[in-house]
Amino acid sequence: EIATSVMSSFDPSGTKDGNIWGRLFAFIRVSCAKRLGWDRVYMDQLKSLPEDQQMDEILSQIQEGGVTDTGVRQGTPAGHESLKGFLRRWGLDAFAERFLQDMPQQLLDVVLSSFDGSTTKDGNVWGRLLGFVRATWGRQLGLDQESIGYIKSMPEDAQMLLITDFDPRGSKDGNIPARVMHFARKAMAAVDKEASRPPESGFKGRKPIKQAASRDHAVNDIDDFLERCGLDESALAVLKPLSPTDLADVMHSFDPRGTKDGNVLGRLEGYVRSWTAKKRG
Repeated sequence: EIATSVMSSFDPSGTKDGNIWGRLFAFIRVSCAKRLGWDRVYMDQLKSLPEDQQMDEILSQIQEGGVTDTGVRQGTPAGHESLKGFLRRWGLDAFAERFLQDMPQQLLDVVLSSFDGSTTKDGNVWGRLLGFVRATWGRQLGLDQESIGYIKSMPEDAQMLLITDFDPRGSKDGNIPARVMHFARKAMAAVDKEASRPPESGFKGRKPIKQAASRDHAVNDIDDFLERCGLDESALAVLKPLSPTDLADVMHSFDPRGTKDGNVLGRLEGYVRSWTAKKRG
């Protein structure tokens, strides 16, 4: 579509210095900006590059999914740099790409449009990016500085797992900060457990961040059950004797809402005793 537009609309007659190629290239650049939704900041950055790098960048963005009927590149909001272009510009690797791909779209939009790694004094663009993502994500969820400070102290893999996997829609009472901290502890446990495993033969480089949590569904289910019922870790002693099948059934069927005196732990103890007695016949 862009090629058709250029061939039908370009007029070389207005070239005052005779440099038709320069005029054509500028026309192509402007046409792409209109069709792909580039903003002025990105255009200025693009124009500062050598001509061959500009062409590579333009071609890569056109090829990454094409354009929609409205002229905006698929998968990239108007005014945002493409993910591939973002990675190239800041020299980020496949590990960073996976992190960006897995994060919520609203967060990714802000990162692609606002992150600036040019002021990194020590050259650690990845560290600066993670800090920017963490701060932006925290603001979007309304977290306080104490919570952000705790998350900052976590290992990088745990931070990334928290940011990519936490879903604020699961907060029934609206207390998102409390739910974030609960999920943060689960992310820490998942990463610590993965770190204790023997290294996989032939593996080189960093592991995908979600691999650390993929084997821990049972632990996460128990944590979710405790949170849903308003119980602390003391309830684990009640659940521990149950077989995996019975544990799953109890967690699925137990209803803490019938507790008249607020003693949910006592209700759970009675429920488990009754469940066990029925199983024994």
